[in-house]
Amino acid sequence: MIGWQIPNHQSQIPEVPMFSSVLFRKFFLSVLFIVLVFSIAIYFFSVPLIKRSLYRLEKESAQTILDNVYEIVRSEYLSIEAYKESALAGYKRQLKNILILHESFLKNKYLQYKEGLLTEEEAKNSALEETRRFIYGTDDYIWISDYNSVLISHPDPRAHKADYSLVRDKYGKRIVPSVVRIAREKNQGYTSYWWRRLSDEKFVEKLTYSRHFPQWKWVTATGVYIDDVETEVARRKKKMLEELREILQNVKIARTGYMYIFDSKLNMIVHPNPNIENTNFSNRINPVTNQPIGKEMIAVGRNLKPELFYKWDKPDDKGQYIYNKITWVRYFKEFDWYIGSSIYTKELNITSDMLGRRILIVSVVMFLISLGTAIIFLNKFLVPIKKLSNLALKAKEGDLSVRCHAAGNDEIGVLSMAFNSMITQLRNNIEDLDRKVHERTHELLRSNKQLIQEIEERTLAEDALRESEERYRTILENIEDSYYEVDLAGNMIFFNNSLCRHLGYTKDELEGTNFREYMDEINAKKVFQAFHRTFKTGKSAKSFDWKFIKKDGSEAYAEISVSLIKNSEGDAIGFRGIARDVTERKKFEEELAFLAYHDPLTGLYNRKAFLEKLKETLVFAKRYENERSVFYLDLDKFKEVNDMYGHETGDKLLKEVADRLKISVRESDHVCRFGGDEFTIILNNTNDSCPERVALRIMEKISEPYYIDNHKIDFITPSIGISAYPKDGYDVDTLINCADTAMYKAKEGRNQYVCYSKIKTCDS
Repeated sequence: MIGWQIPNHQSQIPEVPMFSSVLFRKFFLSVLFIVLVFSIAIYFFSVPLIKRSLYRLEKESAQTILDNVYEIVRSEYLSIEAYKESALAGYKRQLKNILILHESFLKNKYLQYKEGLLTEEEAKNSALEETRRFIYGTDDYIWISDYNSVLISHPDPRAHKADYSLVRDKYGKRIVPSVVRIAREKNQGYTSYWWRRLSDEKFVEKLTYSRHFPQWKWVTATGVYIDDVETEVARRKKKMLEELREILQNVKIARTGYMYIFDSKLNMIVHPNPNIENTNFSNRINPVTNQPIGKEMIAVGRNLKPELFYKWDKPDDKGQYIYNKITWVRYFKEFDWYIGSSIYTKELNITSDMLGRRILIVSVVMFLISLGTAIIFLNKFLVPIKKLSNLALKAKEGDLSVRCHAAGNDEIGVLSMAFNSMITQLRNNIEDLDRKVHERTHELLRSNKQLIQEIEERTLAEDALRESEERYRTILENIEDSYYEVDLAGNMIFFNNSLCRHLGYTKDELEGTNFREYMDEINAKKVFQAFHRTFKTGKSAKSFDWKFIKKDGSEAYAEISVSLIKNSEGDAIGFRGIARDVTERKKFEEELAFLAYHDPLTGLYNRKAFLEKLKETLVFAKRYENERSVFYLDLDKFKEVNDMYGHETGDKLLKEVADRLKISVRESDHVCRFGGDEFTIILNNTNDSCPERVALRIMEKISEPYYIDNHKIDFITPSIGISAYPKDGYDVDTLINCADTAMYKAKEGRNQYVCYSKIKTCDS
C-alpha cells in the first residue's frame, strides 16, 4: 500500500487502472502470446496424432471382424467337404461288400456245376436270373456283362441282353467297355458316369464298382447314385447360409457399418437389408469412377487393391452420393463368395472427433485460467510501481507532503525506502511531535489496508480455485469413460459417475474401497504389476485389459490406463487413469473363437479341434509312455430318422446323442463331432480307464429310446471302432484310419464295438 503524510492534512491518490500502465500492457501481451502459442501447440500436436491412432484402431477392428467371419465360412466349408469325402468312402465300401457277397453266390453256382449237381448252362442261367431279380437300396442293382460288353443280366428290360459296347452316357463316355476293361486289368475297380435310375428318366451321376469272374468270363458290377450326397451338401450349405445371415445381422461396425456376402456374378447372397438380399447389383455404379461398384469390390477381394473408397448415399438421405465410405472384401474361392464389410469413414473418426473437442474445451479452460492467473500476478506486481511513479511526479511538482509506505525486501521496497528518505531530508524542519503522531497514525492505517488487501486477495484466489475445481469435476462427470484416482495402496479417493455405472455401485459404496475388491486374484495381480511398473518407471500405461466383477456378480471387461499423481515436490502420491468398458467386444471375440473350434449344432469340439487335441494328446502320451485310445462312432439307421421325421428332428437327435456321450466319459476325455452322424472320442490315461468298458457304457446310453417332437425313436444304435496308441499306431492319421476301419467292421453287425487290434489278430 502507498500513502502520503503531511503535517496538517492527508492527500488522496486515486486508484490507477491497470490497463493504463505501459509496463502492464507489455508484460500482459507477452504472457498472453506465450500461453496462446503453448495452448495451440498442444492442441495441434496432440489431436492429429490421437485422431490418426484412433482411426487406425477402428479400421483394424473392422478388418479383424471380417477375418473372423471369413474363418467361420472356411470352417463350415471344411466340414461340408469332410462329409462328402466320408459319404463317398462309405458308398465305395458298401458297393465292394455287396459284390464280394455276390461273388460268393456265383462261386457257389460254379461249384454246383463242377460237382455235377447242375449242368454249366443251368448253373449260368440260374445265376443270371437270380442276379437280375436282386434289387437293393433306392433302385440299385447288380448287372453282368461278358467280355464283349453285352449285358447278359440286367433288371431293365431295355438293357437286358443288349450290346452296350457303343452306348455312351450324357457326356459321351463309353460306359460298359470301360467297366469291363478295369475289371479285367485290375481284377476290380471303380468308375463313374451319368445314367438313369430304373424308375426315372433323369440322368444322375453314378459310382460303379466291378469285379472280374474269370471262371465264366464275366464281369459283375453294381453302382449307387450319389445325388443323395449332393442333396445333403446343398442342405448343409443352405443351413450354413442361414446361420451366417443371423450372425451378420447382429454384427455392427461402429454405428451403422455392416457385413454382407455376394458371388462373382454380383448376386447379393446375405445382406442385413432384406430389400437388397437375393438381388443382383451389377447395375450399381460408383458415382466417382463411373464403374460398377461390384467389380471394384471384386478387385479388392482378389487383392488387386487393399480397400475401396467411394461416395455413397445414406438411408436418411437417399440419392445424395456425397458421403465417403470404405469397404474391405475377402474372397472365398471354394464357394466363389466375396465377404465384405462397409462403413462410412466419418464413423471411424467419431471417437477421435469427440476426444478432440474435449481436448479443445480443456485447452480453452486452461487458457482462460492462465490468463486470469497472469492478470492477478501482474496486477499485484505492477500496481505498486505505477503508484510509486505517480508519487514521484507529484513530488516533482512541489508537493513535499507525499510519502511512500510500500513494505518488503524486494526491489520495490528498496525503491520506496529511498524515495521516503529523500522526502524526509527535504522536510526536516517539520516539528518532531507532529511527525511522530502522523507516522503512528499512518502505520495503523497501513496495517489495516494491508489486512483488507490480503483478505480480498485470498478471497479472489479461493474463488478462482473453486471455479477451476468445479469446471474440472463437470468435465469428468460428463465423459462416458470411467475416471478414477487411487492412493498408493489402491484405495479409491476420487472417481466419476461413469465408474459407478460400470461397477454397479453407488458413490458411497465405492468411496475408500480398494481396487482389489472388484476382481479375482489373477486380475488383481495383473493390475498391481501395471501400477507397480508405472510407479517404478514413471511412465504411463496407455492401455491394458482388466476383467472386473460387478456388484451383481457378473464379469465385465475394460481397457484401463494409469499414470502417476505427484505432489508439488514431485513425489508420487497415487495413480489416476481412464477405464473404457469393452465387455461387448470381448464377448463377441469369445463367441467367434468358440465357433472356430466347436460344432455349432451340438457344442462339441469340431473336426479341427479333434485333430489338434489328438496331436497334443499323443505328445503327452509319448513323453510319459502311457496309452491313449481313439473311438470312431457312427449312428446306425440315422438316415431313417431324417427320412421319416425330417432333418430338424435329426438335428435334435444329434444334440441328444452329444449330451449322452459327454456324460458317458470323464471330463478329461475329449468328445468331438467329426461330421454328419459320426463322432470321435479321445480317452486319456487309458491304462486304468478300460476302453471296452467305456464302449459298453456308450452303447447302453446311445441305444436308449429318444423322445423328440412327440416321436419315440428306439432304433438308433452305435457302431464303434477303437484304435489304441501305441499298439495300433504312433501318429494322428494312422490312429484315425485304424479306428475308422474298426468302425466299419462293427457296422457289419451294428450296435457293437470292435478294437482294431482284434481285427489284425484275426487277419494274421
